[in-house]
Amino acid sequence: MALHNSYVVIMTIEYVQRESADLMTKARILTRAAGVAAALTLLAVVPAGMSVGAATPARRAAFPSLLNVALVPNQNQQKVFASVGPLGTSLKRALGVTVNLTVPANYAAVVQGMASGHVDVAYFGGLTYEQAKKFVSCEPIVTAAHGGVTTYHSLIIVPATSPYHLITDLAGQKKITFAFGDPSSTSGHLYPLVGLNDAGINPDKDFAHVRFTGNHQATALAVENGAAQAGAVEDDILTQLEKQGVVDATQIRVIWESASIPGYPWVAREALGSTTIRRITTAFLGIHDAAVFKGFLGGTATAFVPARDQDYATVRAYATRTGLVGGQ
Repeated sequence: MALHNSYVVIMTIEYVQRESADLMTKARILTRAAGVAAALTLLAVVPAGMSVGAATPARRAAFPSLLNVALVPNQNQQKVFASVGPLGTSLKRALGVTVNLTVPANYAAVVQGMASGHVDVAYFGGLTYEQAKKFVSCEPIVTAAHGGVTTYHSLIIVPATSPYHLITDLAGQKKITFAFGDPSSTSGHLYPLVGLNDAGINPDKDFAHVRFTGNHQATALAVENGAAQAGAVEDDILTQLEKQGVVDATQIRVIWESASIPGYPWVAREALGSTTIRRITTAFLGIHDAAVFKGFLGGTATAFVPARDQDYATVRAYATRTGLVGGQ
């Protein structure tokens, strides 16, 4: 991608972030007061992205000439966007079509994009996938394997000098600001919310403030710098941030770890048709280029493996229990 195109893309992303700030504030209010579904209908953000042009015009007529792929911004938006170029190149090479990669400003915007037909394939978390199913027929096709493991964990972290050592120590701490990530994050909201509830803690009643930072990186930094006294993050992303020097591991401490969470699903719109979805799935499964995984997906993934709807049964049960998605 040419330098001037990169500049335009980054500038567009920054514009989207600024313009979506007010919407995110309103969405968070809706999320707390009336559920995530209301927030999803509010957030229709036009995503910034890049296209990887098709190299081979010969392809089946039924297959789209442009494949729109969107990713949730589970870390800093520009950071995620900068890391996915090799993925676009690999998909283009395998499919012979133009691949447009986008990283919208928030999770809900990815759901909105798929629901409106503007996103064909999405990199969701388990919760986002369950929420998307309320608006569009879609199915998980693959997830990333990290040394053969397809699961990860949610962590609750506190500053290293914190007096809190167990999740139960947070009960009734009226002075605490607790940081979740995005309202639609599986490990940054859903699983830690269940963990807190199981420990007898209602965040809205037990804590002075509940803050949604937007992503795991922002949450980790908020805890490290004291803006939050506790927060929820994904373990793989926290490890990556510590290795990169973004977060100082000596300044934070883990006080809770969740049960295993099924890996982020790559999800396809069923309207694409079974033949097209099979071709896209095959393209993902055929990716073995280390450059695709370097700096992305926690930096430790080595391959894509098949994913199924039943893999997310526990996520579905937790989401229904907490009201983050309605019953089926």
